[in-house]
Amino acid sequence: MVEPGCIIPNDLDVYVPRGGMGRAANFLSKYTDYVKVADGDLGFEQEDPEYTSGPFGTGVKSVAFYRHPTARTIVNIIETEDIVVTTAIFKFHTTFVMNYVTWNALVCAYPKMTADRVGLVNTHLLDLSSQLVRCLIKYAMRGFRALDRSYDWKKEDHDCSRNGYCSRTSRFVGDEYTMRFTFIDGFGVEPEVIDDRVSWRLNTRYTCTVKRCYRPMRGFVETGDNDALVS
Repeated sequence: MVEPGCIIPNDLDVYVPRGGMGRAANFLSKYTDYVKVADGDLGFEQEDPEYTSGPFGTGVKSVAFYRHPTARTIVNIIETEDIVVTTAIFKFHTTFVMNYVTWNALVCAYPKMTADRVGLVNTHLLDLSSQLVRCLIKYAMRGFRALDRSYDWKKEDHDCSRNGYCSRTSRFVGDEYTMRFTFIDGFGVEPEVIDDRVSWRLNTRYTCTVKRCYRPMRGFVETGDNDALVS
C-alpha cells in the first residue's frame, strides 16, 4: 500500500467480526472466482501455525481458505471471536505482524521496529510452543528478527512501562506511537482504524534491564467498551 508494485502478495488475510463468516463467503461466491479450499488442501506451511501460535486465546474463531483457480492466489477469511476484528491482531505472536489495512488507511502498532525488521515476541511463557517457534522461523526467513525485550533492539535504557516500544507498556490504537497512514487524498481525511480505543499490553517474559531476568507478565487486549480479553 505504501510502495505499490514493490511486493506482489500471493495471499491476503481478510478479517470479519464474529458472525460475519457467512456474509464473507456469500460475497466471494457471488462476486469473485475464488473457490473455498477443503481443510488440509493448502498444505501445512500455509494453514499452520499462523492462526494458532500459542496455547492461549488467539482471538480467532475460525479461518476459511479460498483459492483463485487461475491466479492461484489465496484469500484467508478470518472470523474473530470479538465483534471488533482488530482485537485478534494485537494477540498475534510478534509485533511485526500487528499491522492492518482498512478502506482508507494503513495502521502499524510498532512502526519503527517494523521498519528495522525487528519485533517483540508476545508470550509470557519461558518455553515457547512449537507453533510459535515455527512462526518465528517463518518470519526469520523473511528477514525479521524476534526480540524478547525492547532493550535487545538498540541496547538502550528506556522508561520501562512508559516507552511505547516496551513490552510492559499499555498501548492503544489512538496513541502517539501507532502509525495511522491514510492513502486517500483530501483535506481533513481521517484514517479509519476500526476502533481507536482498542488497547493492549503484550505478554512478556523478561525484564528490560541490562541483566536479563525472567519476570513474566500477562498481557491483555481491551475493546473500547472496556471488555478485557486476556491474551
